Amino acid sequence: MGADPEAQSGVPQVQRTPITSRGTSSLAFTPLDWALLLFVGLVFGSSFYFIEIGLTSLSPPVITLIRLVLGYATLSLFRGARGVELSRSDARRVAAIG
Repeated sequence: MGADPEAQSGVPQVQRTPITSRGTSSLAFTPLDWALLLFVGLVFGSSFYFIEIGLTSLSPPVITLIRLVLGYATLSLFRGARGVELSRSDARRVAAIG
């Protein structure tokens, strides 16, 4: 019943313990990963900061218009990224829809 597995198989059993010390995981974040995460956080977080500043200086409809124009301008830089071409006449319709 309580026989030792090592004695039964004749092969020494190695005690395996999980290793959780620094640098043992190939999936750990590198300094570049942390820098990229910080950059993305600053970009998205700064949006709220600038909206707060803008709302004290401009009216909400003007802020909305500026955000729509900047978003359209940014997305128009990457028109071909999805592999679907957009004709000029369709681009006007898409811009009108928002």
